[in-house]
Amino acid sequence: VNTTLSVHPNYQTNATATICHGYSIFLGGANQTTAGIYIDNLMTVNGCDSTVTTELFVNPVYTTNANVEICEGNSVFLGGANQTTAGSYTDVHTSINGCDSTVITFLKVNPLPNANAGSDQTILTETTANIGAVAVSGNTYRWTPTNGLTSATASETVANPSVTTVYFLTETITATGCEHTNAVVVTVVPELEFFNGFSPNGDNYNDYWRIPVLDYFPENHVTIVNRWGSEVWYGNNYNNADVAWTGQNLNGNDLPDGTYYYVITYGIYEKKGWVFIKR
Repeated sequence: VNTTLSVHPNYQTNATATICHGYSIFLGGANQTTAGIYIDNLMTVNGCDSTVTTELFVNPVYTTNANVEICEGNSVFLGGANQTTAGSYTDVHTSINGCDSTVITFLKVNPLPNANAGSDQTILTETTANIGAVAVSGNTYRWTPTNGLTSATASETVANPSVTTVYFLTETITATGCEHTNAVVVTVVPELEFFNGFSPNGDNYNDYWRIPVLDYFPENHVTIVNRWGSEVWYGNNYNNADVAWTGQNLNGNDLPDGTYYYVITYGIYEKKGWVFIKR
């Protein structure tokens, strides 16, 4: 009997494996989550031992906290969308090792300042208007345009424009950098004539006392008195239309021709003078 003996080798193999923290891999007969060296004994096709020695590396997963501030009305891209509301937002990225890198961002939304430019005003030529409001400590102010202003950096300033002007006030909160802008209109009215006579005779011409300047000052008060100082007529919000003096007293009776005296208040102004009725 001739016998042929074949000797097959056993194999020894070294390998490496890498996982991310929190994941597992089957090595050494079990699911492994810890870095180290693991040995697996396998059988070759010839029935001999094949030993695989695997060195396992576990890469870290990163979690980072961040703080972001924006001003009211602005947005920032967080959590997969543009965010405008304060809160926490999570973004998951991939690190250089292929593992998760999680960034948790805490978003703060800072308020805007009021930028109180004041109410619109109407003034006569070569007079002034106070615009703005009391300053907030720590904030800065900037007016544009600067023409006709006593200060371009104060929260309150005096305006003396030669023509109607829209002034813009930008207020900035120094601590956050948030800013807001509002506008105020200073309307400049030229000195208009106060007519000193009219003829309320029903001919539809000059039948009422026209006061042109009051077209620019809708909030006003007109008082008419006779030569003895007795009030004969008054009107609020005189508008040269449905509120206008037609030479009658408060009872609707025609007043006699002659000279009457008036006091008109409009805006910050007061005008006194005389007017003559001649039918």
